[in-house]
Amino acid sequence: MYARLFVFIINYQVFEMKRAFVVFFIMLGMAAASNAQTFTSENSDGVEIKYTVTTGNYVKVVSNNYSGRVAVPQSVSYEGTEYVVNEVGMGAFRNCSNLTFVSLPATTSVIGNIAFNSSNNLDTLVLQCAAPPTSQTGDDFNNAVFSSLFGDNLKNTITVNVPSGSLAAYRRSAWGALLHLTSVSAVPITIYSNIQMEIWVGNVQLCLPGRPPAYYDVFFEVGDTACIAAYRTYSNASADSLFMGWSNGAMSRFVVEGADTIRPIFDAMGYASLAANNVATPVKFNGMMGFLDGTSHYYVPAGSYKSPLFATGLWMGGIESTSGLVFTCASRFSNGDYVPGPLTADYRCQSDLETRRAFNRLWSVSRDEIDDFIAHIGQDGYSIPENILSWPGNGGEGFAEHLAPFYDADSDGIYNPHHGDYPLIRGDRMLYAIFNDMSNHDASFGDAMGMEIHLSAYAFDEPEDAALNNTVFLSFRAINRSSRPYRDVYFGAFSDFDLGYAADDFIGSNVQYGMAYGYNGDETDGPGSGSYDGVTPAQSCTILAGGRMDADGIDNPKVDIEKMGIYYPGILAGYANPNGGYDTVRLTHDAIANNFGYPDAWHFTPGDTVGNNAINGFGFGNGIVDDERLGMTHFVYYENSMSSVNGEPTSVSDYYNYLHGYWKNGVHMKYGGNALNTGTSDLNCNFIFPNDSDPLHWGTDGVVPTTNPDDWNEVTVGNAPGDRRGLSVSGPFSMNPGEEQTLDLAFTTSLGSSVAMSVEQLKANTHSIRYQFYRDTTFSGKPFTYRPYSAPIVAIENAATQPSMKVYPNPAHSIVTVALGSGNATDVDLYDINGRKVKSVKKAQGIVNIDISGLLRGVYMLRCGSEVTKLVIY
Repeated sequence: MYARLFVFIINYQVFEMKRAFVVFFIMLGMAAASNAQTFTSENSDGVEIKYTVTTGNYVKVVSNNYSGRVAVPQSVSYEGTEYVVNEVGMGAFRNCSNLTFVSLPATTSVIGNIAFNSSNNLDTLVLQCAAPPTSQTGDDFNNAVFSSLFGDNLKNTITVNVPSGSLAAYRRSAWGALLHLTSVSAVPITIYSNIQMEIWVGNVQLCLPGRPPAYYDVFFEVGDTACIAAYRTYSNASADSLFMGWSNGAMSRFVVEGADTIRPIFDAMGYASLAANNVATPVKFNGMMGFLDGTSHYYVPAGSYKSPLFATGLWMGGIESTSGLVFTCASRFSNGDYVPGPLTADYRCQSDLETRRAFNRLWSVSRDEIDDFIAHIGQDGYSIPENILSWPGNGGEGFAEHLAPFYDADSDGIYNPHHGDYPLIRGDRMLYAIFNDMSNHDASFGDAMGMEIHLSAYAFDEPEDAALNNTVFLSFRAINRSSRPYRDVYFGAFSDFDLGYAADDFIGSNVQYGMAYGYNGDETDGPGSGSYDGVTPAQSCTILAGGRMDADGIDNPKVDIEKMGIYYPGILAGYANPNGGYDTVRLTHDAIANNFGYPDAWHFTPGDTVGNNAINGFGFGNGIVDDERLGMTHFVYYENSMSSVNGEPTSVSDYYNYLHGYWKNGVHMKYGGNALNTGTSDLNCNFIFPNDSDPLHWGTDGVVPTTNPDDWNEVTVGNAPGDRRGLSVSGPFSMNPGEEQTLDLAFTTSLGSSVAMSVEQLKANTHSIRYQFYRDTTFSGKPFTYRPYSAPIVAIENAATQPSMKVYPNPAHSIVTVALGSGNATDVDLYDINGRKVKSVKKAQGIVNIDISGLLRGVYMLRCGSEVTKLVIY
C-alpha cells in the first residue's frame, strides 16, 4: 500500500501568472530568431538541460532524457542573451526512470502539470522558490505540485529552502499545497527557513488513528526534519488516513517508530473534548467550539451524534484611538486570526515558535481531580495528573508573572503543584487555553490588535438541573498587550445554528435575556442528515456578561426606583431600608428571579446609551461603583453567501460593520422584513427578529415601530426555513494598553416535542442560567469557580495551637469581623478568586475587623493558619 500526504499552507492569496507561450520569439529591434526557440545548455555539473524561450528574457525547462542529478541554474546564456529560468514545463521530468535528484532555482514561479510524473526513482527534490509556484494554467500551487508529483515517485527527501522575506507567500496559500508527497515509506523534509503550515489529508484536516480528523498547526524551525508517513484515499480521507510526525524531536507530540507508524504522545492536537454533562463537544485552542474535521461534533445528548450547533467562535474589533484605524480579529471554521500562546508583557506583542508549540493545546481539569490532588499530594505513590502538573500558572521570562489562575498554597506567588498549588477552575470540568492574534489575520484580513486571550470552557454535571445539564459556558478574557489604546471595541460571538438537519431552521433574539437562538422552521426536523427524531431542537448563545462599561463614577441602576414607585408601590415597601432608601441589590436580584418582572420599571431612557445597558447587562444596581458589564447590545444575522451585502464578511470593514450593527455596505440594520432591503422600515435597529422580547424598544432607542412592533420574527415576515448563522455582540467599550475585558457566554439546548415547547423551554433554561451566573452559585450550592478551601492544603500544625475562627457577617459589604480562638497569634489573609492576597493582618489575636469596602463583589478565601473559609462580598 502506498502512503500519500497533502501538506497545506495557511490561506495563501492565490496569484495568477498567465504567460503567453509563443512559437516565435521576437526580440525588439531585431529580426526573428527561429533557432532561439529551443536550445540545450550544460549546467555546472555538465548535465545538458533543455529550455524553451517564453517571453522577455525568460525560459522554461522542457522534457529531455534526464538522469542522475539535475541542478537547474537560475539563469542561462544562449547566443549572447542571458535568460532567467522561471518555469518547469508540463511533463518536463516525466518518465525519467533514472532521475534521482532535481533542484529548482529561486526564480521558478511556474511548475507545469505532471512535471515529475512517473519518475519513480526520484530521490530528492529541492525547492528554492521565493514564493509557491503556480501551474501553467494559472492554478494554485496545489494543482501544480499535485499533478507534478502524482505517481508515488518521490522516494526520499524534499528540501524547502525559503529565501529571506518570502515567508508570507508560503504561509498564505488558498487551498494550496506546499508539498504533495506520495511515498511508500517515511519521507523526510528538511526546512532551511522558518515556515508555518496547516496540514490536511485530501480536503480533510489532519487526523489521528482511531480519532476523528482534527485541525493541527505545524511549526518548523531552521534545520528541523519532518518525516512523512501517510495513507489516504484519492478523493476522501477516512479515519485511518494518516499523517505527519517528527523524527528529530522538533515536535514532542509524536515519535516515529518505523515506516508508516507514528505514536501519539498527547491527545490535545490543538483541541480537547469537553464532556461533563448532557453535551459533548470539541473545543479548539482558539475558542472555536463544535466544528471539527469539516462538520459539527457538538452532540446533544452526548453520544447521540446529533448536533444543534455547527460552530461558534470569537470576533473582536476596535478603533485605534489616535490614528482612527480599524482593527479586527476573528475565529472562523479554521484557525482564523489566532495562534497559540501568550504575548510578552512589554507592549511589543512578541511570542516565539517554542511558546506556540507549548500552548497548542488545552488543559483539562475537573473538580474530582482537584479533590483527589488535595487528598493525596505528598503521599507515596501519588502521581500528579499531567494537566495539573503542567498548568500554565507561571508566565515565564518576558510574559506576565501569572497566566492561568491558581490557588497559591504556600503564598510564594509561584505555581508549584508539589507545594500544594492547584488550578482554579470553573464548573465541574474546565478546559483552559491561551492564544493571541499576532498572526497573518487570514480570517478578518486586518492588522493584528495585539490581544492575548485566555479561554475557559466549562460545564456542570447537574442531572437534576435541566438548564445546567444542557449548557456549556465559554469565558474569554482579553488583554491588550499592545501599546495602542482602542476605543469603540466590540466582542462578537459568531454562531452557526444547525439544529440537527441544517436546512430547515429559523433564527431570533431575546433582548431581555441577551440571547440569540436558533429553532426549527417546521414541526419536524429534517428529513436529512443528522436530523433529530421525535423532537424539535432549539439552541441559544447567551451573552451573560460582556465588556466592562467605561467608568462613570456611579453604580448604574438595574431598575428605575421612581418608576417602580409609580407602577408598583406595594412591592417597593418590602425593600425599604431603615435609613429611608431601598435595598437595590435585593430588589435587582428579585427582579431577575421573577422572570424579568416589572418591565415598565427597568432602567430605560431614550438616548441614554449608558444606563439603558442595564436591560440585559451585568452588575447594575448591586451597590458597587463601576463594575457594570454590558450584555448583548446587537444581534446580526447574515447569509452563507460571499457576494451579497448581508453575506459572509471578506474584509476588515465587513467584520467591523457587523460588530456594530451595520451591513457590509455601511448601511445600518433596519427594523422589519429582512432588515436590509425587503419589508423594512426607515427605523435603525440593533436586534434582528426580537419578537416580543423588547417591550421598551431599546433596540430602536425607544421609538415604537409602526410594523410588527412586538412580533418581528421569521414567521411573521414569511421567510422560508434555511441554514442560519448570527453574531451576538457586546460593546462598545475601551481597552487601553495593559487593560483587560471579559466575555462570558452560555450555550444552552432544549429538546421539546414541538417548536413552541422547545423555544419556551429554552427561554426558561436561559433565564435559570442567567440567575445562577448572577448569584455565582448553582441551585445545588456549587460556586461557579471551584474553591475547595475546607480541604487541608498545607501541613496541619498542632491542633492545640490553632485558633477556632468565626467570620461574620458573611456575606459582607464593608467590614468583616474575624473572631479567633485562644491560640497563638497568627496571620489572617484574604485571597481573591485568582489566589492573590488582597488583605492581610499580621500576628492577629482575639477579634479582628477587616475593611473590605474597596474590594469588588465576589467570592474570596479567608485563611487563618490552616483554617480556611469562604467569604462573599456583595
